[in-house]
Amino acid sequence: MSSPLAIAGVTAVLKDLLNEGLINHDLSKVGSFSVTALPPDRITIGATEPNQLNLYLYLVTPNQGWRNVALPSRNGKGDRLTNQPLALNLHYMLTAYGSEDFNAEILLGYAMHVLHENPVPTRQQIRRSLGGPSPVSGGILPPSPSPFGSVMADDLADQAELLKVTPQSLSSDEMSKLWTAFQSKYRPSSAYMVSVVLIQATGPTVTALPVLKRGDKDRGVKAITGALPSRIGTVRSQQAGGRARESHHNPGPFIGGRHRATRLPKSKSRRPDSGCHSGADKRARMYGESSRGEPSERWRHRGRDLACGVL
Repeated sequence: MSSPLAIAGVTAVLKDLLNEGLINHDLSKVGSFSVTALPPDRITIGATEPNQLNLYLYLVTPNQGWRNVALPSRNGKGDRLTNQPLALNLHYMLTAYGSEDFNAEILLGYAMHVLHENPVPTRQQIRRSLGGPSPVSGGILPPSPSPFGSVMADDLADQAELLKVTPQSLSSDEMSKLWTAFQSKYRPSSAYMVSVVLIQATGPTVTALPVLKRGDKDRGVKAITGALPSRIGTVRSQQAGGRARESHHNPGPFIGGRHRATRLPKSKSRRPDSGCHSGADKRARMYGESSRGEPSERWRHRGRDLACGVL
């Protein structure tokens, strides 16, 4: 897992990836340019506007896939049971500025192409950007300096899940609201989301007691395979509305030491009386029991109850 420097580490990795990708292309027409990670309101615009590509982190949201991992993290006494990771999605705004015509569009096009070709930064790229030693260098080459001074954030490369860079589609209304909040003049931009960043503490946790005995004489759990079907009986119960119905219960697989085959009772067919279903004469249908104690269907006909047969 990563340290709390992971958020700044992701920005540093993307900035280094964009800078290296633009340098590898021939941008002599644009001239000199820079890649920054500043708030848009701090960038100079107007007549002295430079050739600049800016990556700004404008929103951080919890990751839904990792949100409930390692829960519960504490017991009833408040002791720490697990080190639950803080899973985050980072939302970036990639903006291009240009001192001449088409410069901003050229920078934005190359930048989007670089991110399209590198949707999943490798662990080696992350270590190189954050100043960590490469596992394949064998200690021959010195590690690159960390962008955070003496503090190292290369543990971002060792987290369980790799970073994924995904373009986001924002409507013109959403983009307008964002740039209004930025308090800066709008420039051609593209939104991206990076997931998932896992920040986890390394504090001590309470470990559950070991299992010392499994069952009687430590023989393990007694398991029965191939269980036989059980006998199913019927119980008459009264349903809401007065209609009797049959429910089934399971008394056990054996009766008197012998296994008996089970058979569900056949449902009785309804034999309605034709006179009870005559169009306009029927008013309301009710359920009850006949004189023989069997469930019957009744219809309300001009204040009288007509039995329509046994269900």
